[in-house]
Amino acid sequence: MALRRVLLDTNACFPISLLDLMLRLDEAAFHEVIWAEDLLGELVEVWVKKGARSAELAARICDDIRRAFADQEVHRGDYDHLVPRCLARIPTTTRMRQRLSPGRWQRL
Repeated sequence: MALRRVLLDTNACFPISLLDLMLRLDEAAFHEVIWAEDLLGELVEVWVKKGARSAELAARICDDIRRAFADQEVHRGDYDHLVPRCLARIPTTTRMRQRLSPGRWQRL
């Protein structure tokens, strides 16, 4: 049976114990973790903002993910066309819509 693919999203990586669990389950062949540069950038931002990790430590952890799971990266070109459709399904307030605007995705 093929492994289920699991996207490392920021909500699954904070607190860091959840990230550790997700990565260990990948190593145990329970599922296959996939990740994207945009998400790792957002993860660094969230960890620093929440005071969970320094910018340097957060960047080092993300570098470790890049190295250990290099063949499991999903490139922007593979999913960029899905972002507007996904955002359209999220009921948002004006403030949330501004936060999730396509321009923000480009900055991440």
